[in-house]
Amino acid sequence: MIQQTGLTSSSQSHYETVFLYSHNVSHNINTMTNNLNLVSLGDALCVYGTVRMDIPSGGKHARQTQVLIPAKFKGEPTVTATVYSKESPGTMFTIYNIQINDLGQQTQVAFSAANVEIGAKSDYQFVCDYVVIGEREGSSPR
Repeated sequence: MIQQTGLTSSSQSHYETVFLYSHNVSHNINTMTNNLNLVSLGDALCVYGTVRMDIPSGGKHARQTQVLIPAKFKGEPTVTATVYSKESPGTMFTIYNIQINDLGQQTQVAFSAANVEIGAKSDYQFVCDYVVIGEREGSSPR
């Protein structure tokens, strides 16, 4: 489901399109619902949001998640992400891998994180805040 949010005529000149995109994701990670916020500014596409991180089959000392972006990028986009838990009194996870995959007409960004205390298990729910910025494929050269 794609919904275009309302823009005033002055903001429309700055932003070509703003979408809130909701979809179900499933790919070697538990099924989850992701809310993507997409902002298009000229040829640049900025995608941001928060997704739940799931415990992989390897154990509770790690977390994984993914985001499917309904667009392709020219080259590799810049990705920034943080992992945290609102429940945790101090348990910290750190991202050790961000994988960007071209899936045809969409881009997958997968995040892997592990407890900074090596091998320590955690039952807390963690989330990943992310920002992906890049030039859309198919945009005109400047």
